[in-house]
Amino acid sequence: MNLKLTVIRLLRRVLPETPGLKAFHRRLELGELYRTDMVQYRVERAKEMGATIGKNCRFFSLHIFSEPKLVDIGDNTIMSGNVVLLTHDGAIHSSAYAELPDINGYYGRISIGKNCFIGFGSIIMPNVRIADNCIVCPGSVVIESFPESSVIRGNPAQIIASRSSWVRAKEGEPNTIVDPVYRFPIIIPEDVLLDRVGHLSIAEPRMRVPVESRES
Repeated sequence: MNLKLTVIRLLRRVLPETPGLKAFHRRLELGELYRTDMVQYRVERAKEMGATIGKNCRFFSLHIFSEPKLVDIGDNTIMSGNVVLLTHDGAIHSSAYAELPDINGYYGRISIGKNCFIGFGSIIMPNVRIADNCIVCPGSVVIESFPESSVIRGNPAQIIASRSSWVRAKEGEPNTIVDPVYRFPIIIPEDVLLDRVGHLSIAEPRMRVPVESRES
């Protein structure tokens, strides 16, 4: 076991949880999570930064730039890797300086509801509310608010389906693994994964009208 982790756990056991040591105990708690559970550490770190975070959230990234108190996230929401929550837009500093010499910046809250999934590499811009039960597909740039149970994708993000229809479509695909033994967040063994999906064919490209044809 890591020596620092051993020391942290020892201190958490022996030090009294008095008001004077409350902040130190919190640091020890975060230190233990950092070494044992980075997913939960990011959640607790976001709270320390000032964001409002609900219960049972899972964060696989933590990039809040740079006003965390403007961020609130509901229960059971998952933040995938490389997600950016951008609570300000710095472009106005230079682009409008001549017209607004006293400009400071453009700021806005970001509110993400309960039971949402924010896909890998997504960017959530300021003044955006993503309602409950939404799915944000990987790589999306969300510049406006979306209603409950929306599946959104793209740059700029747009609604592509309702959550219920999206789940029904995915449920019927052979690439979707449903198994009580390997329920999320359990990592499925590589040999089992290859056995389940390694033999499946990769999706064929869709037929699209060439640019020259569209212009003629």
